[in-house]
Amino acid sequence: MYMWKWGAAIRCRLALAGILLAASPFLALGQLAVELSLPSSNVLLFESVIGKVTFWNNAGRVIVFGEKPEFAQLRFGIELGQGKLINPVSTAPLMTSLALAPGETRSMEFNITRLYAMNEIGRYSIQARVDLGGETYVSPSVHLDVIKGSELSRIKAGVPDDLRASRTYVLEYIQKNTSEEHIYLRIEDEQAGEIYGMFNLGRVVRVRMPDLQVDESGNVHVLFQAPGMSYVHAVFTPYGTCLTTDSYSGGMRNVKMMRLPNGHITVNRTQLKAPSKKGAAGVSMPPGKTEGPVTEIKRKVGGLFGRSEE
Repeated sequence: MYMWKWGAAIRCRLALAGILLAASPFLALGQLAVELSLPSSNVLLFESVIGKVTFWNNAGRVIVFGEKPEFAQLRFGIELGQGKLINPVSTAPLMTSLALAPGETRSMEFNITRLYAMNEIGRYSIQARVDLGGETYVSPSVHLDVIKGSELSRIKAGVPDDLRASRTYVLEYIQKNTSEEHIYLRIEDEQAGEIYGMFNLGRVVRVRMPDLQVDESGNVHVLFQAPGMSYVHAVFTPYGTCLTTDSYSGGMRNVKMMRLPNGHITVNRTQLKAPSKKGAAGVSMPPGKTEGPVTEIKRKVGGLFGRSEE
């Protein structure tokens, strides 16, 4: 009788442990569980990818990350397509000062595309791996599609403080995760083969073609229409530093960049009048009819974007 009760208690505990392991992605057999998540399933070539790695210390002792062999060491396992391994840019440890207490959960973020040479278009399989005490603890694989966007425009300009250098500024467009449309600015030195950054400027509305210009100081300006009838004006240096990002809310018209005689670029805008029953364009709308979506405008004028404003 007592043996039956003892055996039943053991079976109940094992069943409970199995339920807990199945219910949480962190609980796993072994001393350490690792999980990797990415903010998006597709990115543009050269875009930064910030991966979040979560550690769960299940060892019952402190786990220390460091350079010495007896310490835990984090790395990423990255494969392009079917078997092409991607090497790290540096062999230096990714973490050297993290200590996890027993039972502690900790999340850390890493710019994966800066740490590994993911400079080709294709589908990547990525894992976070921790080497500890002769064992390797691996996260489930996540997939990332690195794609090339639709090029909208490009200009080439010199760099005022370096007469031998030049920059190419490229605007690209992609649809992220099938639901949002984003515009990007790429800054590169084509002659040196160096990329100074691929910057996500935000969501774009495909009605008006974005404007791209370089001012007298060599800074690049981008003006584009964003959701909510607003506009965004972003300014970057030739070295990829964002100087300013201004947003002009709805209710504006004739929003455009203007070049002054001294080469300086400013944004001209006019406040709209209060809306009337005739609609924004002054054309009478049929009863119950509202302005069509962006896709309807696109069909009427053709192309990726609508006509540029005169």
